[in-house]
Amino acid sequence: MKAKRPHLVIVIIAEVIVFATILFFLNFAYVHASETEDNDTVATYEEWKKWLESHRSEGGTVVLTDDIIVPEDENYLYDNGKYRKNITVKTAGHTIYVKGQMELWPFLSLEGTGGSEGIFHVCPGGSLTLISVSILAGSAEDTAVVQEEGSFFVYGEETGMGLPEFFCQGRMILADKPVVSAASAENYQDMPVIVIPEEENFSVSCLPAEDDVTINQSGKTDSTAIPVIWQDTDFPKERVRTVITGTYPDDYVVFRDQNPRCLVVYGSSTNPYFLLAFAETYQNSGLILHMDAFVPQEGTVTLQGSDDKRTWSDLESQEVSEGEQISWYPAYNLLEEESYTYYKMSQRLSDGTTLDSDILELTEEYTMEGTGIEGSRGGETRPTEGEDVLPPLTQVPGGSSGMGNVSASSASDSDNASASDAASAGTGSSSVSSGKKEENKEENKEAGLKTPDREENPEEDTNYPSESLQIGVGIVLSVCVVGGILLVFLFRRKRR
Repeated sequence: MKAKRPHLVIVIIAEVIVFATILFFLNFAYVHASETEDNDTVATYEEWKKWLESHRSEGGTVVLTDDIIVPEDENYLYDNGKYRKNITVKTAGHTIYVKGQMELWPFLSLEGTGGSEGIFHVCPGGSLTLISVSILAGSAEDTAVVQEEGSFFVYGEETGMGLPEFFCQGRMILADKPVVSAASAENYQDMPVIVIPEEENFSVSCLPAEDDVTINQSGKTDSTAIPVIWQDTDFPKERVRTVITGTYPDDYVVFRDQNPRCLVVYGSSTNPYFLLAFAETYQNSGLILHMDAFVPQEGTVTLQGSDDKRTWSDLESQEVSEGEQISWYPAYNLLEEESYTYYKMSQRLSDGTTLDSDILELTEEYTMEGTGIEGSRGGETRPTEGEDVLPPLTQVPGGSSGMGNVSASSASDSDNASASDAASAGTGSSSVSSGKKEENKEENKEAGLKTPDREENPEEDTNYPSESLQIGVGIVLSVCVVGGILLVFLFRRKRR
């Protein structure tokens, strides 16, 4: 019996060596694959955007080799609701600076060390929305997101749509003051309209004391009304339509100079007159004019167009009742026809009397402005406040189109529209007398930092070895086991 013990020890040692070899090869193969995996790399925003679009249907991993800057004039939406393939962005110590407007939906994960600038850094005037995405900044002490004053930042989740929870490992450094955007800046139809009767004069008491805004604070948005301070330098000096601008108290920071505006119109007890009017372009060649009007008397009203304010052409007519508000929507294909420059209404009463309205001018910048018979202009009715104003946001601040040139770049497929629509957070109407405005019925969803149970969603774990790695480990494991069995067999045969 004693003679058999050395052989038994040799067998045990051999089996230990076999299993140690298996563990070594398993660990070596996994680490080697993790370090040498050939990931794609991008160095600029355009490269990153192009890579995301080309990999939505297959997923993958991309590594940043430089800081990414989202330009000020960008309005980008990433939505992978159609394919639902996981994409991982490894920032490799770099930061994504958001100066424009960006909205990211699943299935997207961003991994990096964070640093003082964060994985995401939202600059003043920038807007970032993160819905059901994952951010891993290295540790809870590292910085995931930095929101500077004057920027919009929203995060949340749409688990009711079958999407994952929002997950963030790292700190969020958010703006101290709430950021606000006037509803009229997001959607021109929401501009308040004040009508001054012909027997009255303008006074500051005619203006609204509060203004409807979209407010962003603590990673959420909401629609509310806050006090407004109107600029007395804009008050009308004559009885002409005038746009008055305002500011908000110092407790708020205005997003992109999107300050409150109010249109003052002088009414008539006899003649028709225009209320809110603006132009909207679409698909580079389409033009739609939106003109609200009030008609004090019953009769037939005809919208007319002219290029010189001397010769007028009839465009369309409406039969109206006494004291009725109406709207006109002349549309043009600018590739095939030119729009008229001037517009007015002409009403014919039952007794044959003809009454003319005030005149609006469509400028080369596609704004609608009040103008006199001899060409002098009154207050402007602008769809935008300068070239730097972007089209309405998909979610932040929200609102529908109607602000002039609508040319936002959207990477979403039409199949993904349901997810995008669910993220919209528009604001309600603040118009005093324009009427027939749609009210926003969706409430913004509150979202907090949550850590999902990873074992309940193993398919979302991006740390599993690849298929080729698993096959290689299986081969190594099989060879080691067979070798160990042969080694044990040889020792036992030698013992005999």
